Amino acid sequence: MRLTGEVALVGLVALMVCGLCGEAGATSLSRMTSYGPVTGAVSKAYPSVIAWQGIPFAAPPTGDLRFKPPQAPKSWTEPLMTTDSGPGCPMYVEPVLKGTEDCLYLDVYAPINVTADTQVMVFIHGGGYVIGNDYHKGLYDGAHLAAKHGVIVVAMNYRLSVLGFLALDALKVEAGGTTGNYGLQDQQLALKWVASNIAAFGGDPDSVLLFGESAGAFSLCWHLVSPGSKGLFAAVLFESGNCDSPSFFRPYEYATNFSAGYAAHVGCDPDALSEAELLGCLRALPLPKLIDGGVLLAGGSGGSVGRFPPDVFWPKLAPIMPWGIAIDGSPAGLTGVPSKLIAAGKGMSNVPLLMGTNRNEGSIFLPMMIAMVPGIDVLPLSERTALLVLSHFFNSSVVAQARELYPRYAYKSWDKMASALLTDYFFVCSARRMLRAFGAAYPGTPRYTYRYVYKTDSPLYPVFGDYHSSELKFVFGNPVHNIPFDKTDWTMSDIFGWYWTNYARAHAPSGASPSSVDPYPFWPQWNETAQITQLLDVPVGQEAFLDDVVCDFWDRVKVDYSS
Repeated sequence: MRLTGEVALVGLVALMVCGLCGEAGATSLSRMTSYGPVTGAVSKAYPSVIAWQGIPFAAPPTGDLRFKPPQAPKSWTEPLMTTDSGPGCPMYVEPVLKGTEDCLYLDVYAPINVTADTQVMVFIHGGGYVIGNDYHKGLYDGAHLAAKHGVIVVAMNYRLSVLGFLALDALKVEAGGTTGNYGLQDQQLALKWVASNIAAFGGDPDSVLLFGESAGAFSLCWHLVSPGSKGLFAAVLFESGNCDSPSFFRPYEYATNFSAGYAAHVGCDPDALSEAELLGCLRALPLPKLIDGGVLLAGGSGGSVGRFPPDVFWPKLAPIMPWGIAIDGSPAGLTGVPSKLIAAGKGMSNVPLLMGTNRNEGSIFLPMMIAMVPGIDVLPLSERTALLVLSHFFNSSVVAQARELYPRYAYKSWDKMASALLTDYFFVCSARRMLRAFGAAYPGTPRYTYRYVYKTDSPLYPVFGDYHSSELKFVFGNPVHNIPFDKTDWTMSDIFGWYWTNYARAHAPSGASPSSVDPYPFWPQWNETAQITQLLDVPVGQEAFLDDVVCDFWDRVKVDYSS
């Protein structure tokens, strides 16, 4: 039975008094937020954890709020049952449209015996800005981290695809100088919610680790240079993301041309409508119609890629990464490529940095890239087809030079060679540039890096290896694909948890006071001389950065994806 009116408030105050009591009294499942009371549930898998799933941090971005920065939610007085993460923001998982526009909710996981000022870890999910949510079939459930390592975990939804990243001149005029990037502004509002409310859950708002994977990691770059995110986190952790990819950080003309083509494709042609008519058309479109173009673009989770209409503007990498962050010139949006802003000292100082990559990042992107090249649709690649695919995205001159750095005899197949090239270009060498830029701009700020190289028994491993996102199940301690962890897998998960939560607390993966009895090897800071990379494996290893020659080459290469 739900409490109402004064009875609800009186009862809630009583509950709040012992809400953080631990063993001293009955544990409350309710907390008071700045918008109203929320009631969670004890985690079924981890009874020592309370989960609040589906807390609103913004008003539903529907109707006139579609394609606008997020607004604060309306307050409520009755306890809100927050025990279900919900379906997330709209996305196509081919051929099904999933999610709802009323999607701006977050989840909080906290130990039952939490004390005040507990470390907070805020996670931003990946998915190329077209798929994903704060729960993702349990992958991002933070109960294991909370139970095993005594931290509070927060995960949020944010708008995806066209709803989160449509960038048009008409929207810029309406919003006073910014356009697109609504998904990032959603993230920022969620961080502001954490700053204002996490103390009620036992968390320390001044000790927030912001971490993300893939698109979530790319998002960290925006937060590092956004004035609106300043002071909302104390350290950052990048899993497979960087701050200078032109596919994610898009020049204004690139972003608006793409968005205009998309709008025309779904029936709202900017060239045929006034600005007011265009925005009215886009806001009136039924959700399936508005998102429909995303089937052509994202190709669903299976990697298939639809062909684009030939008469509109489609960048080369649009099927893999159709949407990205618009450099709109506005402080509320983005004024430049984040890595360049950071190198110029225009990011946040004194924010420790940990970033890393997986050994085979490029392997899951290769099939999608193959599908975009006419006449090539199968693996394995031959020498001819490998060169055709790579030349389609780079150019024949770059590929000819790169062949000397990636000799075929060093790899088991042409597929493996192409995957290694993509891994270096998009991830490894971009990470090195970021580490260097950070050190030059903010001398003395801690920097750490890793490479995930753990060989699993997954049936996917022989084909894809340590592919992009494959570490996440170990980070969160949540087996996926109905494949349970064995003892070594749990050790790998504990390695991630130990390093990640130490870094969150002490801004050092080995903790504030490393000792010889620690369960895992000391993780030193990265610097330009030693370039020590922690190898996350069982057992943990280390290596000096071995790809300087390769990365020096890629640092010189300029590739245009906007055509």
